[in-house]
Amino acid sequence: EPYLPILDALARLGRAADGARVVQVLARYAPTWLGQMPGVVSGARLRALQRRTPPATRERMLRELTEAVEALAADRLLVLRLDDLHWSDASTLDWLAFLAGRPERARLMLIGIYRPVEVLGRDHPLATVKPELQFHRQCRELALGALDDAAVEHYVARRCPVAAEDAPVLPRLARAIR
Repeated sequence: EPYLPILDALARLGRAADGARVVQVLARYAPTWLGQMPGVVSGARLRALQRRTPPATRERMLRELTEAVEALAADRLLVLRLDDLHWSDASTLDWLAFLAGRPERARLMLIGIYRPVEVLGRDHPLATVKPELQFHRQCRELALGALDDAAVEHYVARRCPVAAEDAPVLPRLARAIR
């Protein structure tokens, strides 16, 4: 689905502790986006928003979201984390490039996570977008090394808590995952 990682991130922000502020900013700057998040606004408000919002165009979607993100980042740091960009659609990557190309400064950090091998092996749009952003100094890549057995075991233990009597299985599970 176009823009799925961004819609997911916005919906999480809208349901967070200060979600009312996020919803208010989206209603003002990005009504097209808010109209696609039924879990964030009530049914009646959602229907009213969808009735009065003009049809979405690609350009409108890019502009609305960028203005909303800049408004959210106007008075405090905003950090957006988009996981699995190697599964992202071209529309999401278009927005990342559009946002990065804006001359205005914003208190925004966007962290995009992807698996390079997934991008290189296919004709993925990220294979074009990332080098272009790097050329214009609009992004920086931080390559992460593999986790060692202890780090994988720690992750598994936190992610899947087990009873004390099952704890000896964790090292074997960590080695199998790694």
